[in-house]
Amino acid sequence: MLRQFITDAMKALDVPGVGLVFIQDGQVVWEGGLGVPRLSYPAPVDAHTRFMIASNTKLMATML
Repeated sequence: MLRQFITDAMKALDVPGVGLVFIQDGQVVWEGGLGVPRLSYPAPVDAHTRFMIASNTKLMATML
């Protein structure tokens, strides 16, 4: 259900891939990803995929 929600959001927002981590009680329960880092690099996203930060830090700073 959550995987489908994220996949649908990726399609709607034209995002080729995302990295994800689920944390419960301070412990990592799952880490991985969906899609590809960029369309010109079709390797699947995993827990060790690096993404460019770009303007994402603005949203993180606002949230914090």
